[in-house]
Amino acid sequence: YKKLVDEVRNSLAFMTYAPIIPISVLSGQRIDKVLEEIVEVNEFRNLRISTGVLNDVINKAVLMNQPRSVKGKKLKIFYVSQVSVDPPKFIMFVNNKDLMHFSYIRYIENTIRDNFLFKGTPLMIEMKNRE
Repeated sequence: YKKLVDEVRNSLAFMTYAPIIPISVLSGQRIDKVLEEIVEVNEFRNLRISTGVLNDVINKAVLMNQPRSVKGKKLKIFYVSQVSVDPPKFIMFVNNKDLMHFSYIRYIENTIRDNFLFKGTPLMIEMKNRE
């Protein structure tokens, strides 16, 4: 059982947010868990976070781990806003989106997940230059 779950996790390493529910079609074991999980994931797909609360979390994360400078230029995140649900989409307004490294986007996504869970649902994060 654990070996199978580990194999699935390894092959879907990019989907760490997705729950895995081992079931048995023959015995019907844990079939009821699937529906429960679907309902819970749907709630997270439709979760909306206020801009103020979201920015408090992001600002703390930035203080803990500053983005790296690129050729003497420093990325500045002005604010983040959730613009849609199902799936949740966030827009980060920055001084220069070309300074945003993919690993820092992943850090921001992980920060959002650590604080708001978003179990079983992908997060879309888009950068926009503030004009």
